[in-house]
Amino acid sequence: MNVDYLLKFYWPHGRVEVGELELSDESPDNPGLTFRCIATVLIVLFAILSTASIRATVKLADQRNVIFDRLGTADGLSQAVVTAITQDTNGFVWIGTQEGLNRFDGYHFETFLHSENVAGTISHHFIRSLLSDSKGILWVGTDSGLNRYNEVDKTFDVFYLNSESHTGGLENAVYSLVEDSKQRMWIGTEIGLTVRSPSGLFTHYHYNDKDPDSIGPGSVRAIYEDEEKSLWVGTCLLYTSPSPRDS
Repeated sequence: MNVDYLLKFYWPHGRVEVGELELSDESPDNPGLTFRCIATVLIVLFAILSTASIRATVKLADQRNVIFDRLGTADGLSQAVVTAITQDTNGFVWIGTQEGLNRFDGYHFETFLHSENVAGTISHHFIRSLLSDSKGILWVGTDSGLNRYNEVDKTFDVFYLNSESHTGGLENAVYSLVEDSKQRMWIGTEIGLTVRSPSGLFTHYHYNDKDPDSIGPGSVRAIYEDEEKSLWVGTCLLYTSPSPRDS
C-alpha cells in the first residue's frame, strides 16, 4: 500500500510546500522515514514561530513610529490645561479644561462657558469630568455641580449634590463619573460618593467614623467597575500640617 503525503503551509505572502513523502506498509520498520517526518514537523513549527516573530516585530516598529497631532489654543481650544475627554454618540469629541468645555467636530471648536446672568449655561468654567452615557446623554462634572447637556438648545441642567448647599461652591465639585453595567451613574464628589439610578433618583454615601462599613474619608477622585461587577472607589484625603503656633 502506497500513500502520497504532501505537507503545505502558508507564509503571509505566498504558499510554501515543505515536501512530499511516500509511505508504505513497511514504514514502522523504516527509521529513516520517521526521521524525515519529524524533520518536516520541526520545519513547520519553525516557520510558524518565525512568522509570529516577524509580525510582532512589525507591530513594535509601528508603535515606535506613532505620530501625534496637536491641538491647542491657537486652534480654538479655550484653555491649554485639559482635564477630561470623551466622545458622544454623534462623534463629537468633548474636551474639558480649567477654562471651559469644548466640543470638537474634527475641524472647529465650540466653547461653553459659565455666565452668571445667563440661564442654561454650564455651572462652572472648571471642568473636572465627562461622561457620555449609554443613552447618549452628556454629563459634565465641574468645580460646582453636575451638568446634563441638552443637545436641542445647547443648554445645561444643573444638579447640586450637596444636600446642604444648592448654590454651588467647592462642596459641590464633581471629580469623577462612571456608568456601571446596570446603567447607574456613579458620581465622585468633594464630600463622598453619589449614585444616580436610571429613573433619576440620587443616593448619597458619606464617611461616618462610627460606621466601619461606610465609605472612606475624603473626596472621591476615581471610580471603576471590574469584570465581576464590583465597584472600586478611590478617595483623596488631604492633611494640613499644623502651623508653628499650633505645634
